[in-house]
Amino acid sequence: MFDIDIKTLFYTNIVVNILSVCIMRGVWMQTRDRFSGVRCWFFGLLFQLAAFILIAFRGRIPDLFSVVLVNALLFGGQLLILTGLKRFYGTGGVGAHNLVALVLYTAAAWWFTVIDPFLPERNINFALGSLFLGLQSIAYIAGRTAGRTTGKTAGKTAGNPAESPAGATAKLGLLLIAVYTLMAVNDVWRIAVNVPLSRDLPYFDSGAQNSVSLFVNQVVLVSEVFVLFFMVSGRMHAELVAELAERRLAEDAALRSAEKFRKVFESSPNTLILTRIEDGMILDVNPSFEKLSGYAREASIGKTTGQLHLWESDSDRSEVLEALRSGQQVFEKEFRFRTKDGTFLVGLFTTNLMEISGTPCLFSTIQDVTSRKADEERIRHLATHDFLTDLASGTLAAEKLDLALAIAARNAARIAVLFMDLDGFKQVNDTWGHEAGDTLLVEIARRLRRCVREADVPARVGGDEFVIILHEVGTAADACAVAEKILSAVREPFFFGDAQAAISASVGIACYPDHGSDRGALLRAADGGMYRAKQAGKNRWCMAGGNE
Repeated sequence: MFDIDIKTLFYTNIVVNILSVCIMRGVWMQTRDRFSGVRCWFFGLLFQLAAFILIAFRGRIPDLFSVVLVNALLFGGQLLILTGLKRFYGTGGVGAHNLVALVLYTAAAWWFTVIDPFLPERNINFALGSLFLGLQSIAYIAGRTAGRTTGKTAGKTAGNPAESPAGATAKLGLLLIAVYTLMAVNDVWRIAVNVPLSRDLPYFDSGAQNSVSLFVNQVVLVSEVFVLFFMVSGRMHAELVAELAERRLAEDAALRSAEKFRKVFESSPNTLILTRIEDGMILDVNPSFEKLSGYAREASIGKTTGQLHLWESDSDRSEVLEALRSGQQVFEKEFRFRTKDGTFLVGLFTTNLMEISGTPCLFSTIQDVTSRKADEERIRHLATHDFLTDLASGTLAAEKLDLALAIAARNAARIAVLFMDLDGFKQVNDTWGHEAGDTLLVEIARRLRRCVREADVPARVGGDEFVIILHEVGTAADACAVAEKILSAVREPFFFGDAQAAISASVGIACYPDHGSDRGALLRAADGGMYRAKQAGKNRWCMAGGNE
C-alpha cells in the first residue's frame, strides 16, 4: 500500500526541514523590525531540523541524544511555533502549563528509552505531545481569526477600500487551522495504531504505519511553512498598502499646496534639481543650486546638465542613466562636478523617480562634500607624516622603502638609504629651549627637501633622526654626493631671532643590493654607518661596511 520505505521518507523530511528553515530565516531577516513571533517560528523549525539530524545518527550516538533530546527538541520546536503565533498576533507567551508539559513529555521519553525501552509507547508519547500543542494552536487561531474576520467586515462596511492589517491574515488563519487539524488527526491515528503493538522495533524498521505518519508530517510541515509565509506576506502587504495610501494622500495634499512645496524647495540647504526623464531638460532648480553651480535659475531651466557641463565626465552622467534604466537606486553616489567658473567640487548625488502632473521626472540632490573630502585627505596625510616637519613618518618611510626595493629588484636598479643623526641638537634645546629646537627641525626638513629630488623620500623617524630614500642611484658615489650636499646644508647657520646656532650631522649610507636586499638589512647597515661617522668625529658621512 505504501511503497516508499521510512528511511527514504525520513531523509526527504530532513531536506524539507532544511528548506523550511532557510525560507523562514529569510522571512525573519526581512521582517524582524516589523513583526514579532517570526523569530520563534525560525528557531522552532531549527529545533525540529536538529532533531531529525540527531535521529539520522540513531545507533551511532547514545539514545540520550538520539531519542530523549530528539523528543525534547520536537516538542520544544512545536511549542516555539505556537509561541510565535501568539506573538505574531500580539497576545500571550509560552505559558507555564506548556513548560510543565515539556518537562513531563521529556521525562516520559526518557522513561521509555532508558528505563523501559519501547518504541510504540514513545510514539504514543510523541503523538500526545503533538496533539496537546496542535489543539492549543487550533483553539488560539480560531479565536483570533473570528475576531479579525469581524473587524475586516466592519472596516469594509465603514467604506474603507483597503483591507486592514488586522484582518489581512483571517483567511490564512482558517487554512492554518485546517493544517493543524490534519496534524491532530494524524496524531490520533498514530495513537490508535501504536496502542495494540506489543513488541519493540528499531525506528527505521517500525512499519508502514510510521511511514504514513511521517509522510503526513511532511505535508503538514510544508503546508505550515507556506501558510506562515503567506500570513506574514499578507499582513505586510496590507500594512504597506495602508502606509502607501496615507503617503499618497499626503503627497496629493502637498501637490495641491504648491506654495508650500515651493517654500520647501527654495529653502532647502541641499542642491535640488528637477529634470524631465524624456529629454533630460531641467524643469526647476533651487537657490542652493544657483549658489553651488554659479548658474542662475533662468539660465538653467530649459537646458540639460550636459549642456551646462555640470559633470566632470560625460561617462559619470551615462553611468547614472544606465543605473536608472536597469532599475538600480542612485543614492549618495560620489561624483566630481564642474561649476560655471570651472572649479571642481566633490558631491554626493542622489536621484529618485517621481511624477509631476503625469510627467515622469527625476528629483535629484547634490550634497557638497568637497570640504569633508579635503579634511579626510588631511587626516590621512597627518596619519602618515610627521606633524612637526611634515616629512614622511617612519611608517610611511617603511612602506616607501619596501616599494622602492620591489621596483629596484624588478628593474635591476640601485637605490640608497641615508640614515642621518644631528650633532649638537641637544645643546640647542638646552640653550634656547624646545621651541627653538622645533624651529630648527622644521628648517632641517626644508633643507632636506632642497637637497633631494621630488621622487626621493626624506622622513623623520625619531627626535633628531632622519632617513632619506634615494631612488635609482647610478653608483654609490652618487649617494655619497647627496650625503655631502645634505651635510653642507645642515652646516649652514640657524637663526632664532637675534641668536644664531650651528650644528652638523652624521650620515650613514647603505645601497641596494650592495649592503642588503631587504628593508631591515639596509636600515641596519645605514645605521651602522652613521655610528661610525659619529665615532670618526661627526660632521661627516660613512658608507656601510666601509670608510668615510
